[in-house]
Amino acid sequence: MEIRWVELDPQRYEDMVAVLLSRLYPGSERIDGKGVTAGGMSKSMSKTATSRPSN
Repeated sequence: MEIRWVELDPQRYEDMVAVLLSRLYPGSERIDGKGVTAGGMSKSMSKTATSRPSN
């Protein structure tokens, strides 16, 4: 069976990953993802990513 990842509905992909993670980590909880920035990061991750010192 071949999976065409590009054609896969994003919600179905998210559901598949959630099932995989719940099997790998039985005590895990699914989070709805609200509070994500336009760049796709959570607000807390966005703060961390933008506060890193540049080298």
